[in-house]
Amino acid sequence: MPGKKAYPELVRNILNRYKYVLLVAVLGVVLLAWPSADSDQVQIQTHQQDDLLDTDVEGVEEKLESLLFMMEGVGEVKVMLTLNSSPEWVYADEKKLSSTQGDLGVGGDTNSENHYVILEDSSGNERLVPVRQKYAQYKGALVVCRGADNASVRLAVVNAVKSVTGLSTDCITVEKMG
Repeated sequence: MPGKKAYPELVRNILNRYKYVLLVAVLGVVLLAWPSADSDQVQIQTHQQDDLLDTDVEGVEEKLESLLFMMEGVGEVKVMLTLNSSPEWVYADEKKLSSTQGDLGVGGDTNSENHYVILEDSSGNERLVPVRQKYAQYKGALVVCRGADNASVRLAVVNAVKSVTGLSTDCITVEKMG
């Protein structure tokens, strides 16, 4: 068994032997503890994504009305859109499968649970990690305008609404304003 004077020598030998490994480990801990601006950037990006979802049907209707009003021959116009589904975000999740087996290991149930991926910024705010946005799916459109008695105006209005909403022409109705 080494004496009391041997311990400092042993520690010094270990430090000399593993000094580079210890240096890299300490550097890693310092970098992990270093505050970064990226977490604030994540918060800014998620706010921007939330703003995209705030574009509701009424906003799209107003934009369509202003664009159609500028088209030649349309005149005063009102637009109504109906939805099949609302816009929503799809968030990153981890699928966790748990399996329960019977006594013989046959015929067990498999349960699937969603565990969403959460990012935390330097302020402690938690945000779900968005993967993609599902846009609104329109069901139909009704356009009432002054110039609807002209066939070429009706066709132009139908094509404009079709290009904005993705609706087929049989789901778009254009009527004359009274």
